[in-house]
Amino acid sequence: MIKGSKMNLEQRKRLSESHKGQIGWMKGKHQSIETKKKISEANMGKYHWTGKHHTPETKEKLKLRPQHFQKGHLPWNTNKHLSDELRSKLSKIRKENISSGKIKVWNKLIIHYCYGHGGNRTPDFRLLQISGAENYTI
Repeated sequence: MIKGSKMNLEQRKRLSESHKGQIGWMKGKHQSIETKKKISEANMGKYHWTGKHHTPETKEKLKLRPQHFQKGHLPWNTNKHLSDELRSKLSKIRKENISSGKIKVWNKLIIHYCYGHGGNRTPDFRLLQISGAENYTI
């Protein structure tokens, strides 16, 4: 098999079967104190923020900067609306693309979850009333 190529289902199954029952190479082994010390020394300086805290001045600066995705902050496009002309133009283009087959409508199905006995959620598929939905099979 060439490096970077994808395996087909048969190859994956064969590889899975060949690896079953093998024990991991590190299972049951322990590292010596010298090895742990070497790993510790190799990692020194990598975790530069461990045990440190922001100063009160920095905390104030962080509070003042814009917080985009936090509770109480509005997204950039709130209260911005498209003009009627642009909306009709985009709608026309989308309808043409759907009818010509350039794009596929992914929302032909609405999934309603019905709560049956025991609280199990079972999907209940219903077709939308859009062009091409009558040919869609579940």
